[in-house]
Amino acid sequence: MHDAEYNCETNKVVFAGTHTLNPSRFVLLFTQRNIATVEPGEQFRIDCLQAWHLYVADDKTNGILAYGDPALSGEAMQLIWYFNIFPDNSIQVTHSPHPGEHLVFNPPDRPHVDCPISGIDMTATVSYSLFFGHWRFSKHFRYVTRIDSNNSLTWVLVPAKYPPLPDGTGGLNLTLDGGPMTVTLNSK
Repeated sequence: MHDAEYNCETNKVVFAGTHTLNPSRFVLLFTQRNIATVEPGEQFRIDCLQAWHLYVADDKTNGILAYGDPALSGEAMQLIWYFNIFPDNSIQVTHSPHPGEHLVFNPPDRPHVDCPISGIDMTATVSYSLFFGHWRFSKHFRYVTRIDSNNSLTWVLVPAKYPPLPDGTGGLNLTLDGGPMTVTLNSK
């Protein structure tokens, strides 16, 4: 294989079994990597960083969605969205990151609960050339997480037609569409 590259695309993330993130048509360009040449039988590692974090205020009036560790404050790639949740369940995004922006994470003035990831559905695409670059091929690999015997998430390769990861229940339904985020609240 020559000029191999891979791209990782998150299909869905569920936080604490409650909140759902659908990153519809939201592509993180820094998930793409290039590998010059792969010899026959040689293995190569695909690193698909799934660094999503969701924090919701104890009083459920606002939240923070982050890609990357917000505690690193600009030391690593991160995107941070802040949003308010109003009593009528309407939601307003108060900050959407701009491309290349490194936002310093301002700890919220109210206590927030870190909603741990309870499930991820992801597709890794490997494209490569054979025969000196005259033909380009692509292979898609779909992975979902499952809880293992240690009560930790582990990746499982599944067929492309595997049923979608179920949404969380009773919480936020977040959708990233391009750069801006649209947010809706599921009925309780």
